[in-house]
Amino acid sequence: MLLSSFGFRTDAFASARDLLSCPWLGDISCLILDVMMPEVNGLDLQRQLLRMHPGLPIIFITAHAREHEERQAMNSGAIAVLRKPVAEGILLGTLRSVLTGGAWKGAQA
Repeated sequence: MLLSSFGFRTDAFASARDLLSCPWLGDISCLILDVMMPEVNGLDLQRQLLRMHPGLPIIFITAHAREHEERQAMNSGAIAVLRKPVAEGILLGTLRSVLTGGAWKGAQA
């Protein structure tokens, strides 16, 4: 709701399976994931997504990530790992940076 209130088009998925079966997955500009998710660990989902869509920008927001999980997410290409509760300005700034190319250059076609 926060991101929608700032004019971002957002979609929420009930599960990793729902996200992976989304017909417009390749058109997503940025994903916000949690490390702890039902069915699939967020880090495992990140690996699956990046095999399908290399360079897809991913921001993690988590209350549960351990230091090695944060390192793993970043080493696998995450834009940021933000700790809950995340300050509104930090989340918005990170997302705007991704969408304007400041934090992510994207895959070259």
